[in-house]
Amino acid sequence: MSDTRSKRDLDYFSGGVPLQDPNDLPDLLFHLDATDILGGGVNPADGPFATWVDKSGNGFNFNRIDAAQSPELQNSGFNGLPTVRIDGTMDGFQAVGSFSSPTSSYTIFFVGQQIESNIGGFNVYLFDLSGTDRFLIWLNDNNPNGFYYQNAFYGAPAIEDSDQMYATWIFDEGRSPQAELRKNGATLRTDANYVNTDLSSNARIGSRFTTEDVNNFDGYICEFFFYNRTLSPSEIQLVEDYLKNKWGL
Repeated sequence: MSDTRSKRDLDYFSGGVPLQDPNDLPDLLFHLDATDILGGGVNPADGPFATWVDKSGNGFNFNRIDAAQSPELQNSGFNGLPTVRIDGTMDGFQAVGSFSSPTSSYTIFFVGQQIESNIGGFNVYLFDLSGTDRFLIWLNDNNPNGFYYQNAFYGAPAIEDSDQMYATWIFDEGRSPQAELRKNGATLRTDANYVNTDLSSNARIGSRFTTEDVNNFDGYICEFFFYNRTLSPSEIQLVEDYLKNKWGL
């Protein structure tokens, strides 16, 4: 008899084998999941919401920056699954607490879709922190820069508008290459200029730390995993496979 269970009911099987939960990997700093905004297994109704709960257990929840310009939950927004919509005029989220004891290496996984880039002639900020030597990630198909750390810009390839993607950023000053950007399981760009960058203050998702509307992300944000170390190639493959299967990519 054929198996008619949904992808979510199957708990993200691959070849008949259940994928390991990325939450079980060591050194997970925070995890945001649009299928479980409140962290209790049941999403609220469509519309604005105040807090995106961190599922890592570390308490790094993200609060909306401005209730009048709030991101919105769409429970059938991305391949039939819940997603968070930021339309480029809304502010995003800021971490409730500060990340302590930043290390020199990070692995970041993102699932989502960019609707428009280069809004108002600026880069579209997906993840940003305050400070002189801050670390940020943006998506912009009209600008060759994409890595920013220690107050300098470094190259990254275009990530085109309307792409549905799972993307991975790897940063490690003891690794060669020191920075790598992957999209849908393949390396797009590497960089050899990365040095340890402070992650301890004012982390924001979907908005630049200075809150200009022209800098906000425009698109769908489905899931973030942020690890406080460089994952091994097999661990990276595990998380990417999990996200690919979960989100139908």
